[in-house]
Amino acid sequence: MATAEKARSDDWKDKYFKALNELDEHERSRAEKIGRLSRDLLAVLERFGGANASFDEDLERLKRSDKLADDAQQARLRSLVATLERMGTPTRQPVSAPPPAPAAPPPVQNPVAPLRELLARLNVPTRLQPTIASLRQRAAEVDEVDAALLGAIAEQLSVILGEHGEDRTLAARDALQGLIDHLSLPAAAQARLGAITPQLQQAQDVASVRAIAKTLADFVVDYIAGLHTEVAGLNTFLVVIKSRLGEVSGFVDLEKSERSVADAARDQLSSTVKSSLDTMRGRVDRADDIDQLKQDIQRHIGLIDGSLTAFMKTESARSSRVDEQHVELSRKLEEMHRETDRLRKELCEAQDQALRDALTGLPNRLAFNERMATELARSQRSAAPLSLIVLDLDRFKSINDSWGHQAGDRVLKYLARELAGQIRQQDFFGRYGGEEFVLILPDTARAGALRLADGLRRHIESCRFKFKDAPVAVTISCGVAELRAGESSQQFFERADSCLYAAKNNGRNRCEVAA
Repeated sequence: MATAEKARSDDWKDKYFKALNELDEHERSRAEKIGRLSRDLLAVLERFGGANASFDEDLERLKRSDKLADDAQQARLRSLVATLERMGTPTRQPVSAPPPAPAAPPPVQNPVAPLRELLARLNVPTRLQPTIASLRQRAAEVDEVDAALLGAIAEQLSVILGEHGEDRTLAARDALQGLIDHLSLPAAAQARLGAITPQLQQAQDVASVRAIAKTLADFVVDYIAGLHTEVAGLNTFLVVIKSRLGEVSGFVDLEKSERSVADAARDQLSSTVKSSLDTMRGRVDRADDIDQLKQDIQRHIGLIDGSLTAFMKTESARSSRVDEQHVELSRKLEEMHRETDRLRKELCEAQDQALRDALTGLPNRLAFNERMATELARSQRSAAPLSLIVLDLDRFKSINDSWGHQAGDRVLKYLARELAGQIRQQDFFGRYGGEEFVLILPDTARAGALRLADGLRRHIESCRFKFKDAPVAVTISCGVAELRAGESSQQFFERADSCLYAAKNNGRNRCEVAA
């Protein structure tokens, strides 16, 4: 048990550190992109220098900066873009130069080419790509830059420069929330873990997410330390049991020793009695003096009586010692029984908690793996059909974002209760992780599993879930697969899971079955 708990703890610890590394890599990539965009933007803005002293001063300060991705520098850059929008499309000329003569104005250099290059090199989020593509088209169709085109480009750059911090925060929050959702712990630990979720949803910047990540790390460390304490307690109990077993063994050895002493005493008594009787028989046979014979008989009878008395005294003392030892042994055995029963009960409770999801009360992923191994072996022995349904709540993240994780938890418990009432007693229904659930269907072929999955889908669709008197739309998507000959449990699950993703991609609230 300790090995399994340690492996599970190490597994989630690895996932946690992997999420942090991915977050750091995302931040570095973001900073590089922002730096690149900022340098490209500065190259464009230089074309408009000389029309405004304040603009030129800010531009020169930014050109000297080596930290263009810094938040303060980004704010200055956005301010510079805003100033340029207010200026319109100025001509490039020195601030101190006198205005050109009306008869011979200096030519204005057209910055369309640099703008086209800037738009071509922009690496933007997916949702902004159509807008940037439209701006590229507009820039390709004109020979001069007008204020409207410049304003549109500046607006999109402001969006890109302004929201990168929010993107990083959302990515970090999603990574940590995914880790929390997939942790399956006993109820006491799950309650403490659940308290972290509201803090995570309220985090507005990367620094806050990092602080919560540290809290989560401390929680994992504390939980692992608790497991170590439980293991140490179990080891202490086993040491005590070993000591008690040693005492029992000592009692057994002492009993053997006492028995050997009693056997020796009986042998001595028997030898003494036999020797005295033999002597008396010989005297009787040779006796010619009655008085002398009487004296010999009386002496031997006294010898026998003394030996018998000594034997009885020794046996009585030995019996008393054995009785005391039996009483003490019975007491210690009773203590061992009580401690063993307590440990057995605690182990059963711990095993039940380890195999049960704290939020929904359903069997968890570990229980699913054990049951899947059992059903897979049974199906392969008997050639009976075995099907698997993997189902998932549609748009669960939007429920959490719109209503909070309290509503999300309510939906998960509601779904577990509703679906559990729709399946057979011999079927296995559990929570795989997050908003994903699994159904193992023994003696069920693909067609029957698909009918059940669609019935479950329609049942959930027809239910009316409310949170704080407001209706919340709840639907599920399902992936169905039937076990193939020679297929492993991992391959079996992956086929059903791929059907679930197909159901999601094909519009959600539907079921897809593996061919």
